[in-house]
Amino acid sequence: MREYLLGIDVGTSSCKTIVIDTDGRVIASARYSYEITCPQYGWAEQNPEDWYQAFRQGLAEIFSKHPEIPKQISAIGVTGQMIGLTLLDKSAQIIRPAIIWMDQRCLPQVEYLKKHFEEPISRIALNPINMTYTLPKILWVKENEPEVWQKVYKFQLPKDYMRLRLTDVWAADYHDLSGTLLLDVTNLCWAEEIIDLVGVEREKLPELLPSWNIAGHVTHAAAGELGIPAGIPVVAGAGDQATENLAAGIISSDLLLTRLGTAGSSSTCTEFPLPDPKKIAPCYPHCIPGRWLAETADHTFGLCENWFRETFFSLERKEAQKQQTDFYHTMDALAENIPIGAEGLIFHPFNHGGPYWNPQLRGAFYGINLRHTKGHFFRAMLEGSVFCLKDSICLLEERIGKSVPDYSLVGGGSRSALWTQMICDIVQKDAHILKTADASLGAAMLAGLGTQIFASPEDAITHCVEREKEVYCKRENSKKYDILYELYQRVHDNLMQDSSFIQKTLERL
Repeated sequence: MREYLLGIDVGTSSCKTIVIDTDGRVIASARYSYEITCPQYGWAEQNPEDWYQAFRQGLAEIFSKHPEIPKQISAIGVTGQMIGLTLLDKSAQIIRPAIIWMDQRCLPQVEYLKKHFEEPISRIALNPINMTYTLPKILWVKENEPEVWQKVYKFQLPKDYMRLRLTDVWAADYHDLSGTLLLDVTNLCWAEEIIDLVGVEREKLPELLPSWNIAGHVTHAAAGELGIPAGIPVVAGAGDQATENLAAGIISSDLLLTRLGTAGSSSTCTEFPLPDPKKIAPCYPHCIPGRWLAETADHTFGLCENWFRETFFSLERKEAQKQQTDFYHTMDALAENIPIGAEGLIFHPFNHGGPYWNPQLRGAFYGINLRHTKGHFFRAMLEGSVFCLKDSICLLEERIGKSVPDYSLVGGGSRSALWTQMICDIVQKDAHILKTADASLGAAMLAGLGTQIFASPEDAITHCVEREKEVYCKRENSKKYDILYELYQRVHDNLMQDSSFIQKTLERL
């Protein structure tokens, strides 16, 4: 009888479920979306129940097409967006919407932590203090919603909530918890000194587990809801950064991965913790033992593109759906007809985090003239997003002290031939496009490691990681982009300088 491994990815915009066999072949997958709500400017929240229902829908779709799968699932792995503060009572009931990674409300708490505790947090948690991380969000809730915090039994992160629904086990893994600023990233334990300093109650902290340890088993209640047998082992899992790196085979510092999703995150693997001396970029444990991940991120890489399509091409999207044509291919074709540099039109992304870490930084189109069409604006938006990505990769390679030769691209953006070519030309690297190397695959690989279906990370990579095609840097394009990058940097410097003035002026309205 064939055995299957199930991987669940609680992403920022959707939940993806994947089924692979023990040879690493993808048998089925499904994805269902949910909303991000923004009750106030800079806020970003989600309902954890939406995550679970999107998973249920995806699983039902898979089972309808493959009725043999449910009774042959050997193990389940979970992954998802990191950092999101998910607050539950003792009955695992949701107390308030989850405050997700892109939420920007906690600037006062960030400033407080930097003023009073920057040295111990930098020394122990090995990560910068900024609005992305969980600890400032916890302090915001404690200060602004004390009645909510009082009801909290334990906090969970998004993928932990999914595992809790499956197993009734309150737990978290080293990798995902490193984004809370409450983990000792070197020694892989709770950062007791930080916990004492900031006043987070220990009883509200979940159990710590390695990523491929079995955290629990599917309960009878969950089995009845989902149509799967009770007792299936569920591993602790990891955040999407680690599982996507595992799914891409990133287990050495000679390998570089850029994940093209809502954010554009670039990472490599080290054999020891390598904190960022500039206190900008994170350092996390990998989901495999004895390895750490160094990462930099362009947090609005895919967000800008999605905003642009939805804002300016909603009618074209509806028409493509009506005609059953590929909307994304049509959009790319529009930009391909525009020359490099969009005839002098430069886009600078709005920023919700890395690599610039300026919450007041707003986006801009610069150089508009009467010749510019929708195609010019779309191409400029793509180019500006990649210039921002280049800035983040430069920071990462400066940190590890070398240019990484072996480059891979994964994520939704890697399906665009235009965008991947643009990335190779601007960052001046050849790239491998991986066939299936997303977080859900990495979660399924962890499930196989936790149940010894795969003997080692190398064995899992051999079975599961497959390169689909190569994209080569075109040096003649790179020369043009180098000139445009100088202009982008000038626009960036001016926007950074004026960001505080712009924000204060708007606040006077």
